[in-house]
Amino acid sequence: MSYAEIKAITAANPKIKRKVELETELTRLRVLEGQYRKNLYALQDKTIKDLPTQIHTQEQLLKYAQEDEANMREKYNPDVFSINVLGKVYTDKKEGASALAEALRSNKYDTPVAEYGGFRISLNPPTALTDTRSVSLTYHGSYDMEVGSSELGLITRRWTILCAIFPKGKGDTRQSWNS
Repeated sequence: MSYAEIKAITAANPKIKRKVELETELTRLRVLEGQYRKNLYALQDKTIKDLPTQIHTQEQLLKYAQEDEANMREKYNPDVFSINVLGKVYTDKKEGASALAEALRSNKYDTPVAEYGGFRISLNPPTALTDTRSVSLTYHGSYDMEVGSSELGLITRRWTILCAIFPKGKGDTRQSWNS
């Protein structure tokens, strides 16, 4: 409380007390008006500057996902296994998984070492504070997933993640991304 407020309360004059109350209320309303204007200007800036950029980015990601889905459907045959590891094509899952695991261990980070289902596979740098390793599946978009200890599991998880990203029967990538 200010000196004037204390004086008004101790004084017997109700007009002084009412004046102090009104000044306090007026100060509170001015603060609220300032906050309102600040929020209004921030929303206007966001609408004019940030949202168009975000919309464009999301449209680009959707376009990439649609192209990735078309690429996968074109280049993947569920009846025939085929993985290209460092230029050599493997048709046996076990041999291909072993070759992929070895290629990931022996090459630099972010270097594509294999192609599977139309996607390039590369090892990501280790993340700080964790002991997990991950690989990226890349065509236009990039899809990360953890690397497990099983070599054959590498192949199975690759296909599982691609099927989860691009489910069959949905038809339209836009629908599957919006749901």
